[in-house]
Amino acid sequence: MKYTTKELTRIQGAHDPYNCEIINCDVCARFWSYARGLRQQSSEEGQTGRKGKLNEKQQALKVLSKIKFTNVSDLINKYSIALRTAIKVGCSIREIAFELDCRDSQIAKALDSLKLKPKTKAQLKLEKYRKQLKAMVQAGYSIKGMTKALGKKDYEGLAFYLRKYDLPIPKTNKLTIEEVIYTSGNYYKRRYFDMEGNEVELKRVNE
Repeated sequence: MKYTTKELTRIQGAHDPYNCEIINCDVCARFWSYARGLRQQSSEEGQTGRKGKLNEKQQALKVLSKIKFTNVSDLINKYSIALRTAIKVGCSIREIAFELDCRDSQIAKALDSLKLKPKTKAQLKLEKYRKQLKAMVQAGYSIKGMTKALGKKDYEGLAFYLRKYDLPIPKTNKLTIEEVIYTSGNYYKRRYFDMEGNEVELKRVNE
């Protein structure tokens, strides 16, 4: 029998097995039984190398899948490192709860006790650019230049991200340039000078 996430989703339907309080719920019984089979299948495939090398998130979830959940206190006292790692690599509360066969609310309580918060979608999306951001700083991009090159608009958010995650920050100096508009025949022309009277040439390269 081949287990699939599509079939697991079909079994769940509109029901919420993570927070269900119905005793002997038939949907929950079928859902968790199938979920255990799916996890076992994933574990076996990982051991045989069928799916290749696991990424950081998959590794964290694999560690969680081996934990036998009993209660929140036990989870906090014995497995705080596993929880911290899972949050660090971007696991959601629901993903963690799924691997531990427990309710979302129980994971949320454990995370609150450890003062941990799941990363937002925006944070996870921006983290994909970490290596690219480092390379762009080394190549001499300004924060606004990096924002434009990435097709973004929130340069202040990008600056905050660089500071928060100890990434290199471009060293910039603001310059004041005077623009002189003059006529030459039937045409308007422009010349540019810095505040010391030195003529400078301006050129846009990323339009």
